[in-house]
Amino acid sequence: MTELSKLFGSDKSSDLFSGTPFEPPKPIKPIIPEETPEAPQKDEKSREDRLIFVGNVDISTKKKQIKKLFGQYGEIEKVWERSVPVERGKLPIKAAVALKMYKDGASACNFYVLYKNPEDAKQSLDLNGQDFKGSHLRVDFAEKPKKEIKNSIFIGNLAFDTKDEELWEEFKEFGEIDYVRIIRDHATHMGKGFAYVAFKEKDSAVRALSKNNAEFKGRSLRVHKAKSDKQLEKDKEKPKNMGAMRFRNKSKELKNAYELPEEYKMQENVQIMEGRPKNRKKNAKPDYTVKKKMKKEQNKLKEKIKKRKEDSKPTKKSKKDKS
Repeated sequence: MTELSKLFGSDKSSDLFSGTPFEPPKPIKPIIPEETPEAPQKDEKSREDRLIFVGNVDISTKKKQIKKLFGQYGEIEKVWERSVPVERGKLPIKAAVALKMYKDGASACNFYVLYKNPEDAKQSLDLNGQDFKGSHLRVDFAEKPKKEIKNSIFIGNLAFDTKDEELWEEFKEFGEIDYVRIIRDHATHMGKGFAYVAFKEKDSAVRALSKNNAEFKGRSLRVHKAKSDKQLEKDKEKPKNMGAMRFRNKSKELKNAYELPEEYKMQENVQIMEGRPKNRKKNAKPDYTVKKKMKKEQNKLKEKIKKRKEDSKPTKKSKKDKS
């Protein structure tokens, strides 16, 4: 007997049909990831109030020493070094700094200190002007430095290797100095030949102007009051009146060539030396009609002078007249 006949002929139930009935699988719910809260973005404005610039630091200073010095005012988030004058060649800057491949005569570098609280950063400004390892520190906000033009002077014609401490010693006799800033090249870190010295009092800056034309390191200094950015832009926008200079040069050449008789002078409203009307406004466009009149008068004068010379020359007598 086959298995089927045995199955249907017997009263016993087969194991094939035993157990729970078949049920279709339940639909699987899609797994939706939970929404993670966005990380709070750091406000750039808050960084402006927490970032401190430290200039004129001795080149042998380490980060730990700066962190210890500025850590007395509050908790510091980060400290890093910048503007290190090194002869790196093909090496990266970090490797050149680690190997201490400093340029000849290099003595200072800069640091940045980032505080966690703006109030602590503001208190750390008390370290400005403090003597640290034989150098006066320049401490200020990195992204919004103060500019006290009234108490500052501009110093030009400096030697390129001038150091901050040398200017500090040169100008400290006039009063208490707030800071010294030498403008340097970003690539070579050498001075560009000019600097600013800011005093704590305006009278000190006025007295320091007496150093103008004084000799310093074999050069004659140019010392005058510092100008704001707006004043410098206005000076650049001022046009140079080259037109008047050209007219003056031409008139001098004509005057040297021959003297003008009084009867041939031009009208009263025209200046012979400048070639423009007397009541002309400043920065006004040149009047080309005046120039044309001058040319006409000049041509007339030349013709009359030629006639005078021809008339004054003695005429050659013929041989018949002599006999």
